Amino acid sequence: MDDSGNLLVSHYDKANLIWLSFKERLGATIFTTLNYDLASHFAAPPDLTVFVTPFTKLEIDSVVRSLPSDKAPGPDGFNTDFVKHCWFIICSDFYKLCADFFSNQLCLQSIKG
Repeated sequence: MDDSGNLLVSHYDKANLIWLSFKERLGATIFTTLNYDLASHFAAPPDLTVFVTPFTKLEIDSVVRSLPSDKAPGPDGFNTDFVKHCWFIICSDFYKLCADFFSNQLCLQSIKG
């Protein structure tokens, strides 16, 4: 709202209100009030707790199942078919790797290719 109580809706009117407000204060040492509610333009922050929970075994298994076949993620030559076929043997190591990553206990230098 402007000083007269008129609701400003357009971007141009809002920008002009901010410009006039700062133009009037230029050189002033005492701050009065600002009728522009900037906080009303920001939505509540999203729930980010999903990013601070450890990976579940089901999530890891789902990712492995969805990997494209016959692709090699690195120079070692082990393609995704190998990972899928040997998953029952190597899954516990992957689960530990993901748990260590989440808890900051993983030394990435040790798995660097």
